[in-house]
Amino acid sequence: MAVLRKDLCNFIARGVLTCEITGKERRAKLEKIGFCGIADDRAPLNAHQVVTIGFIVFLFMFFGNQFFRDTPPAISRAILISTMVATIYGLSILLAIYLKVVWPFADIRRVGQRPVASYVVAGLLAVVLAFFISLTFKFVWFRDFLKALEDIKITYPWLLMSFTIAATLSCLCDNGVLGKKPPSPWMRWIESIACAVLLMVASWVVNQWLTDIGSPPNRIPPLQVVAFITCGIGLAIGYFVPHWYRTLPPETNADAEMKGQVAYDAVGGP
Repeated sequence: MAVLRKDLCNFIARGVLTCEITGKERRAKLEKIGFCGIADDRAPLNAHQVVTIGFIVFLFMFFGNQFFRDTPPAISRAILISTMVATIYGLSILLAIYLKVVWPFADIRRVGQRPVASYVVAGLLAVVLAFFISLTFKFVWFRDFLKALEDIKITYPWLLMSFTIAATLSCLCDNGVLGKKPPSPWMRWIESIACAVLLMVASWVVNQWLTDIGSPPNRIPPLQVVAFITCGIGLAIGYFVPHWYRTLPPETNADAEMKGQVAYDAVGGP
């Protein structure tokens, strides 16, 4: 009986691998045959999407500082700072989305209501991530670990931006998830504006905070420049990321996996 079962599985596997090219098509075919609850190991955001967001952030940071500041930083420093911020923002966004996929506590479908506590956790984890990324880039720039730590002491308020991005996107991605109707076409524009406004408010807080802790004037960019950069970044992030999350294919959605597991358990397995 075991040999027959193994041969049957091999026959089905060869047929599926021969007829279907992509992982999505193979999984759909297996589920049509009757296999339910098949785990999915694909990332919630693919590499192309993460790089797209990072590139947008880089462009706003680099050209915003070069064209709108009275004394723009040197090209090498501008590239380093822009790359650092793009890395921090991109990974903070990926962290916020990834938590929703792998952590039931952060999944609105499983909690049944907005998981507000998970928004705070995502923001705090993004701050920790941003700290280490910032420390790494500063170490590369100064080639001195102690100088990198000293520089963070006068620039740490910028970590608030990572918290704001991660927490905001965690919240925005839950819009319309529990609704029975598809989100309104205006949802993306509303989310885009909301994200831009929140980032601009956070940048204003950071600007004031830097002044309060006595950061050197040359390390505090003009508020209008920061507002322009954060507004552009917020508009782009708010427009793309929540939409990407909500349009994940069914095979990567947590609710589809749960339904598959329920069906699998209902028939008692193979």
